[in-house]
Amino acid sequence: PRGSVSLPFVWLLAGMVIPSYRRSYLGLTNAALYLQILLIATIIALGRGQCRLKDCSAQYSKESTHLTGQNRQACKAVIRFKDCVDGIDPSTCRGDLTYHSTMTIIPDLMKSYCADTRTVTPEVPTHTTESSMCRWKGTNNFRHCGLFGDPHLRTFDDTFLTCKAAGAWPLVFNEYLAVQVTNVPLTHGQGATATSKLVVIIKENVPCTEKKMYEVRSGSLPNTFIDGSRRSGTVSITTNIPGEHIEIHIKHIATIIIVRQVGKYITFAIRMPEQLIRSRGMNDIQLCVKGCPESERIAYADFLVQTRMEGKSSEGLSVRDNFASIRDNAVSKCRKAGVIDVYLDSCVFDLITTGDSNFTKAAQSALSDMKLLNPEASSLLRNRTSVFEQDNVVWRLIYGNAAPSRTISRSTLFYQLMIVFALTFFIRYL
Repeated sequence: PRGSVSLPFVWLLAGMVIPSYRRSYLGLTNAALYLQILLIATIIALGRGQCRLKDCSAQYSKESTHLTGQNRQACKAVIRFKDCVDGIDPSTCRGDLTYHSTMTIIPDLMKSYCADTRTVTPEVPTHTTESSMCRWKGTNNFRHCGLFGDPHLRTFDDTFLTCKAAGAWPLVFNEYLAVQVTNVPLTHGQGATATSKLVVIIKENVPCTEKKMYEVRSGSLPNTFIDGSRRSGTVSITTNIPGEHIEIHIKHIATIIIVRQVGKYITFAIRMPEQLIRSRGMNDIQLCVKGCPESERIAYADFLVQTRMEGKSSEGLSVRDNFASIRDNAVSKCRKAGVIDVYLDSCVFDLITTGDSNFTKAAQSALSDMKLLNPEASSLLRNRTSVFEQDNVVWRLIYGNAAPSRTISRSTLFYQLMIVFALTFFIRYL
């Protein structure tokens, strides 16, 4: 039919062009390389469908943005999310760890949001905190994970990543605890996202605690669980700064969670025994354990080059034409905030892409939490220059992937144009 690409035609064109033009390095000219990429993409597109998990996640994020706690609308949003995920053909998501992890966390969301709110369960008495059954008996080897900013992720094994990861994602998931984060695109962020919602589900563990859920969304930082309580057995919430900083202590698993509201954004940090971190299987994805998938990761320079640096800074300057000025201003603000090492890089990146000074405070808070929860790792941080001050990064950000003087050879350009013309003719008339 018209408008569709014939697979045999692509194979024929590949057979005509690829053998004829070779070079010693990869055995391919640019034209042949582009053609092979097109060929692979065509085979993939014809051979399998797409995993639609992102669509389900985005819809759930949109529906649940303004819903809080156990109510009928929140329950309906979770049910629609479940129905959407259940409607995905599992074969299209084979090997997708995010899909498999989502399938495991949905039952907990159903129990938390769809429980009958008319039934009041008495709290577990606080004296159970003294019970020997509710004392952590595992090893005292602890690991830290943090999420903040655009968002930047420090995993339990101290890998530092910057992720797109829009929609709902599991941060932590084990037999005691589940944490899910929702990231939304920023209207002024050139494709950047930020955390708008965080849900902590502490699973029932008799006699140590009943089930508790904590939920925070952009603009509000509650100092209680969604049922209005602050304590259940070995679990408690403490308020450090009202509306800005709370901590959740889960003593029977020796875990501390820190949640902050910085401007409109949420930051998260957790300290957990390594023994619990390694208890889950290899087929699930927890951002804190495995990081965000490769397809969701952002390389600073690549991201800014791909977005063409067309944005404006908070001072209204063009990013590309005034990069040095914008960079210097961002570095100055971040250094005044006292952030160093990868936290300096993330702070500068967020200011360049959004111009929002709240991200400076987010990086500052994340570094403070990291020093508190993981002092050994914090001692390894260096007070170095930002990666954005390195010459090779500056060159790429201003000129892109190639030097300004580099040109395409006439022969390469000719073959590329011929391929484009042939494909266009075939799609239009055959």
